[in-house]
Amino acid sequence: MKESLAKLPQRKRGEHNIPAFLLHQAAESFYGTVLLVYKNYKPKTHDLDTLRRLAANHDPAFFTAFPLRTKQERDRFDLLRQAYVGARYHDDYKITPQELTLF
Repeated sequence: MKESLAKLPQRKRGEHNIPAFLLHQAAESFYGTVLLVYKNYKPKTHDLDTLRRLAANHDPAFFTAFPLRTKQERDRFDLLRQAYVGARYHDDYKITPQELTLF
């Protein structure tokens, strides 16, 4: 985790991008742990869609961690998905405190 944060531009530290990035990391760790328990393997991907689907292959209840039934739920999940790449690699990425409270 320390290496991942080190790759964030210095000027973004202390802003809302880091909490968004860390929320993505927590979700990725959750799904990765599920896959390690069920398959003894975690794919090398940061794609939450893929990890979510693979975990749910073992138990559909894992879909409920991030339900995608409504547009609002899909928008929230999309914000979370964008946090990894956005906060690390895109200088123009911003997430507001209001958007963070949606999680």
